[in-house]
Amino acid sequence: MLVDLTQTRLINIGGRVWMLQVETGSSVPLLLPFGVGIGGIILATNVIAFALWYWDVDGGGSARRARRGAWADPAFIFPEMHLEAYMSSGWYPQFADYLALSFNTATAFSPTDVSAVKRWAKMLMIVQSGTSLVIATLVIAKAINSLS
Repeated sequence: MLVDLTQTRLINIGGRVWMLQVETGSSVPLLLPFGVGIGGIILATNVIAFALWYWDVDGGGSARRARRGAWADPAFIFPEMHLEAYMSSGWYPQFADYLALSFNTATAFSPTDVSAVKRWAKMLMIVQSGTSLVIATLVIAKAINSLS
């Protein structure tokens, strides 16, 4: 359901970006600030949607993590898991940790400080990086196209 909602939202916003025009006597696509702002909204939607997926499925899901503990069967290894001297003994990844993972994956197009140790987690990160790359390419292409 989250996938359908995210896809619908992205298609809806994307359609508005591509079709919205300024009324100046000629058809000039509205790029700044609206087009770039929409690109930011799409990026934020991408980051939040993937953060929710990472958070929901890591370790078998939130209910399983609550029963078995955060360390039971992680798909992601956070640096804090190895830095007991600097962290409290009860540390476990929370939504903000997954949000940072998602933001870094979407913007860096490279591995983050968090290691994905399950194949499905690696594939999900590849999908997010690819999606972010396509979105960035489309926004940049629209910007260049609007200049001519």
